[in-house]
Amino acid sequence: MSKMQHFSWLMLLQRTVHNLRSWIFLLILVIFKNISNIKLLVLSVSIFTLLAISEAFYRWLSYRFSLDEKGLLVHYGFIFKHQLDIPYERIQAVHREVWFLFKPFNVAKLTIETAGSSSGKNDVVLEAVPEAIYRELEKGRTYGAQMAAEKEAPPLPLYQVSLNDLLVFTFTNVNFISMLLAACGIYSEVGNLAAKKWLETQVSEIIAGGVLMIAILVLFVLIASFLIVLVGNLLRYFHFFVWRTHEHLVIERGLFTRRRVSIPVYRIQALQLRQSLLRSLLGLQAVEVILAAGQNSNQKEDVKDDTFYLLPIIRDKEVWQVLQTLLPEWKVAAAAAGTEKSHWFLFTRFRLLALMVFCPTLIYFFNFWWSLALACIMLFFISISLWSAHIQTVALDNALLHTVTVAGISRVETLCPLNKIQALKIKTSYYLEQHQLGHFVCLVKAGRASRHINLRYLALSNCFSLKKEVLEKHSIMKEN
Repeated sequence: MSKMQHFSWLMLLQRTVHNLRSWIFLLILVIFKNISNIKLLVLSVSIFTLLAISEAFYRWLSYRFSLDEKGLLVHYGFIFKHQLDIPYERIQAVHREVWFLFKPFNVAKLTIETAGSSSGKNDVVLEAVPEAIYRELEKGRTYGAQMAAEKEAPPLPLYQVSLNDLLVFTFTNVNFISMLLAACGIYSEVGNLAAKKWLETQVSEIIAGGVLMIAILVLFVLIASFLIVLVGNLLRYFHFFVWRTHEHLVIERGLFTRRRVSIPVYRIQALQLRQSLLRSLLGLQAVEVILAAGQNSNQKEDVKDDTFYLLPIIRDKEVWQVLQTLLPEWKVAAAAAGTEKSHWFLFTRFRLLALMVFCPTLIYFFNFWWSLALACIMLFFISISLWSAHIQTVALDNALLHTVTVAGISRVETLCPLNKIQALKIKTSYYLEQHQLGHFVCLVKAGRASRHINLRYLALSNCFSLKKEVLEKHSIMKEN
């Protein structure tokens, strides 16, 4: 395929919608300003639409591409003309998105990640091309006829999310709770506007209506919050599939826009298994991957440059089997017994001190109920600290550093290959050094920055022996 060709005509529609969405706040401002003048309103909206169509047409007209036996060739620009020549061997991954209007016409948007790309800056985007182009690119960059055979019979997904899983994922997601807190925050920040007076009037009428009306209001807020978060999760994770292809993990998901992301295994720096308190009771958890820089981060989606969901929700009894199938070279397994437990007092001392100082102060200056509310909050955080002290552990399994810690109200289990560790630190203070204690910190590359894995209040002897063991095993792996 050597003839230069333009993108599909569907790109005009997709790009126009994209432009209007990017100007949405300006559009809303113009509409509200001219809502009383219909002629001016129609003229303003027409100008915005014309500008959006003009930009889309210019982009369609100025971009051309072709494929041959060596690679991809892209021409773009009118006054300043550019040419990109990308050999197949320089292509790291091809990410595919299918807008719901593209699907009947077998058209897709392709994002091509090259060896020289950094955080998506140098990625090549083919806005709307036939699906055959995607197959040709994958065929050319990987294994020729073998890849073509695979495309004719796509591999069965090793993991998929059902609608029931999405419902459970939404119900147990922290975003659901955040929506409720945000609603309360918006109400408190409305100020002296008429909207707040109207809300206060409605709330007063509901309170006057009795317990039944209050229960109905609470139920309505809960259902509305749940539905909002559920719609967002459906848009992202509907028909979420994961499978393994040679040296890549392939993820496909989305409701209106189907996205297929190909992740090179070598870019995976660590796995994190997250389990909130509620999911712990239900025997569920989520698995995230931490990636090195290179993934296209310009897209407005949940596939970021550092972390994203590999398994959004999965049962405890299935997670290790699925991970072993997806990443057999990692030889993952459940956490083994590791270092000795830290003393609970070290984790809770500052929060206990705050409880003893602030509660009597509130009783003296305010009243008993304010003090009781603060005491309940502080006791909750103290219980989290006790939980952290109880479950924190670290072990070396095969060629993996395996840690279990607490972040917020979630249990976090991290698996990091020794050859992916960027640095090791041992931190202490004068008080901790006197008691032969310290913190062990492991740095892992996440995007273009580093992610810290912290293990607190370990015996210094354990910190130094763990560091020595990690470095020795890493040296052996390098020699082999």
